[in-house]
Amino acid sequence: MSRCIQDCKYFLGCGSRFSKYLWGCCVENHIQAMRILWDSFSDDEKPEWTSLEEIERFSKKMLEEEIY
Repeated sequence: MSRCIQDCKYFLGCGSRFSKYLWGCCVENHIQAMRILWDSFSDDEKPEWTSLEEIERFSKKMLEEEIY
């Protein structure tokens, strides 16, 4: 999960929104993999340093088209 979160941050920052830097190879696959991974944890095993809400925020930001 940590790797996926770091990929999201890089994609939105220094990665210049290039999906080749995502573990999932495209935004949709990457976010879907994060959701599946999140759901694979039991409630007491879910990481405390992130949340499903954060994953959804990343999804929204990453799927938005940047307009210059």
